[in-house]
Amino acid sequence: MTSSEILEKYKSPESETSFAKGIPMKYLKLMQSSLLFFDSIEGVKGFRWVFRGKSKPGFVRPQAWCPKPHAETFAIYERSL
Repeated sequence: MTSSEILEKYKSPESETSFAKGIPMKYLKLMQSSLLFFDSIEGVKGFRWVFRGKSKPGFVRPQAWCPKPHAETFAIYERSL
């Protein structure tokens, strides 16, 4: 699957600020490497990666965030500078 196919498949609704959400973690490196060159295109200041997941046995995560090693999916937002 290519990065453009992933962005299309997991595209966020227009009413949300994210570009895409619910992307499985197995696509993280592919998305990071392919979006590296898009930082200066179309007025995008950069990308922010937000990780999402459920608490695993033996680890209770804070409700507000999920550390990358425990994440199941991620979302892509524009970085606000």
